[in-house]
Amino acid sequence: MYKNFLTKLPIRVIAASVGGLLVYQKVGEISEQPLSAAGLNYSRRFYPASSEYPDLTRNRNIMARNLTQDLYARLRDRRTPNGFTVDNAIQPGVDNSGTYAFTGIVAGDEESYVVFRELFDKVILEKHGYKPDQVHPTDLDASKIQNAQLDPEYVLSIRLRVIRNIKGYCLPSFCTRGERRDIENIIVKALYSLKDLNGTYYALKELSQDEETSLANKEIYMNRPYHPNDLSANLGKDWPDARGIWLNHDRTLAAFVNRRDHVVLSLMDRSSDLGASFTKFVDFVKKFEDQVVAQKWKLMHNKHLGYVTTDPKNLGTTLKLTVRVNLPNLCHDSRLSAILKILNLSQSFKLIGDNFDIDEPVDKGDTTHSVAEISSKITLGKSEVEITQAFIQSINKLIEVEKIVANGGQLDEFLYPK
Repeated sequence: MYKNFLTKLPIRVIAASVGGLLVYQKVGEISEQPLSAAGLNYSRRFYPASSEYPDLTRNRNIMARNLTQDLYARLRDRRTPNGFTVDNAIQPGVDNSGTYAFTGIVAGDEESYVVFRELFDKVILEKHGYKPDQVHPTDLDASKIQNAQLDPEYVLSIRLRVIRNIKGYCLPSFCTRGERRDIENIIVKALYSLKDLNGTYYALKELSQDEETSLANKEIYMNRPYHPNDLSANLGKDWPDARGIWLNHDRTLAAFVNRRDHVVLSLMDRSSDLGASFTKFVDFVKKFEDQVVAQKWKLMHNKHLGYVTTDPKNLGTTLKLTVRVNLPNLCHDSRLSAILKILNLSQSFKLIGDNFDIDEPVDKGDTTHSVAEISSKITLGKSEVEITQAFIQSINKLIEVEKIVANGGQLDEFLYPK
């Protein structure tokens, strides 16, 4: 209510207790109103956009490369119906230089992508190669996926992940305690309605030490946000209130509640049959969505962006496919990064959990491990089936390259095609 009240004010408070008057300012206009309540004991100056424009000269992230002073001036005084501002949105990219691929921006609600579209469109175009007039396709028909059985000699396990957010609530970067608790209740009720999965919800604030240890030993965890990008996006507020993990009876399906998004749905399968895993996962996701709708709620989704997420890097299908693959030669080959780039794959350095998206530093000199976590990169502009089919082809090619290196072959034609 407080946020909505603020958005309805026609003018902006910029100073107080000035000669017994409250002074308000709108762009190009100053007016005075009598101070009817007890006098406020502070004053605040109003600065033009040119004075508030952030110093981004050393920042490498996508937002920093696209936010000009003129664009900032156009967006600075806008706010969503919930009160989210462009300064809220860009703070992660202002505080953290980040990598070249780091978006540097977050949405506080679904409306952020509309109110600040001029900036988000630029970030989305650079991150995904996706234009403002494109329509995002959806296709979850598992029967269309071909040659989904990966080589079991190399592929040890499969993980699938999607993100869902509840329409009508702010996203975790801007939601209140009450909103967050409502979201948790909606999601947990939907999950417990899936009777055949016989799941259990572990509220983080209620976990015993033994339960924490048990989950950690099974590589299932949901750590408090510690990465500077997350902290600048306010994703650790009130931790661990209204956060938790739901697991089905055999702990192959999971839901991570209220970390970067309202819920992350995940499948963890010690198998190499991606087709079977995809079918099982889609069934889980659809049943969960049906139970959310049964409570008279909708999910954040539109024809242009697909499923709406806090970080624009996850828009669209929000689907991320990951396999643990045995690469005894490539794991210690300096060309692995270049090979993955050609195949449109990425390497993850976190195991199962909601926080595996963050790229953690890895010891380049570590020669004790031969298993890599390899993930898909595309989420927007392609359907779930298209992304999965392309991932299968890329993983098969990666295994082929591993075999070439193992046999002493050359990769010149692969790395440097004519």
